[in-house]
Amino acid sequence: GALQPFLDFGIADKGQQTILLDWIAWSLRHEASKPTWAILLFSVEKGTGKSTIGVVLEALFGAANTAKIDGVDKLVATHNDRVLDKKLIVAEEVHISSHSKTGNALKDLITSDRTTVNPKYQAMKTIPLKACYLFTTNHKPLWLEGGERRYYIIEMNHDGHAQGPKSDEFAELVGDVYDQINNPKRLAALYAALMSRKLSDDFNPKSMRFDANATPIMRELQAQSGNEGDETLE
Repeated sequence: GALQPFLDFGIADKGQQTILLDWIAWSLRHEASKPTWAILLFSVEKGTGKSTIGVVLEALFGAANTAKIDGVDKLVATHNDRVLDKKLIVAEEVHISSHSKTGNALKDLITSDRTTVNPKYQAMKTIPLKACYLFTTNHKPLWLEGGERRYYIIEMNHDGHAQGPKSDEFAELVGDVYDQINNPKRLAALYAALMSRKLSDDFNPKSMRFDANATPIMRELQAQSGNEGDETLE
């Protein structure tokens, strides 16, 4: 449907498209499980379609099953149980300081099966973690350690951004996607297509396989980054 031309424009690399769609399809099928790596959409420019992908996922998973937040503060806050009990977590405008406790806390939430939460006016308790995470940012994620295996980073820089020469063309594609997900029958068809999608043989929801699947921005960050432990000690 309309999602495919949108992806062809916004994420030209077919390999990255495949991993993103496999990740979505697997997460939709496995409500009682979770991938142990997240999707991170990055672009310097605004208006490149990152938020649109989040809206599509919210429509597929259902608003009641989705937590949409700005940044990641609510994810790592003291009273975060109402966010972590969702199946899909979409965090936009993510910007984290290097070597921060927030980054380490996020790693644990992405990979762990359980965590301890402190609900308001209740005793602390342990809850299962079943969420898949979609992050978006306009800041190059320099806070990530080189070779990071918990984030699959897709760079969505293209000429269709808000001030770009092809902004009108891309805006039309975005409008088509919204028309698709706002039509119950067309949304159901998209959901059915993803539920029946044949996943790639090398797709592994529990291991991103950096060496085989790293995108150019991931390899760039690996080249620029030293070992986080050594840098912290220094």
